[in-house]
Amino acid sequence: MLLSAVIITCNEQDNIARCLNALQSVADDIVIVDSLSQDDTCKIASSFDKVRVFSQKWLGYTEQKNYANSLAKYDTILSVDADEVISEELAESIKQLKAKDDNPLQTYELSRLTNYCGHWIKHCGWYPDRKIRVFKTVFYLFAAGYRCDPTGQRGCRGLFAAASGNGYRNGDN
Repeated sequence: MLLSAVIITCNEQDNIARCLNALQSVADDIVIVDSLSQDDTCKIASSFDKVRVFSQKWLGYTEQKNYANSLAKYDTILSVDADEVISEELAESIKQLKAKDDNPLQTYELSRLTNYCGHWIKHCGWYPDRKIRVFKTVFYLFAAGYRCDPTGQRGCRGLFAAASGNGYRNGDN
């Protein structure tokens, strides 16, 4: 199975290199749709292998995600946020999944581990924060009202490893 990682960005220069470094070993194609960043996000992203960067004025979350997915070279998508870093354990799980490719309709969720103000949150319902992140484009679209999960045919299997996100650097986010 060949895999496209898809990321939407806007002013993510502080995060994008970590995210892309972690994806290099699992993604065969990396699509970034940038919402007209005012920093070096696109320059940094363009310096990585396998990365194709597209600029697109912000269309709204659902529309931006679906537009980005439409640019993927491969039918299987790994959807990640620019501030997320897949763990080595998750990368290994994805490699094993790619090698088997035994269920072309399968969808997978992963557990997100969130960092809030420098602390990993593993309680109060924040972990494991399971999200559908590996799916076939022919069966899933992002829909209005579903911020992190695509909607469509269910039947998820878990990839039992974490992607860590640094989405909350301070209480103002």
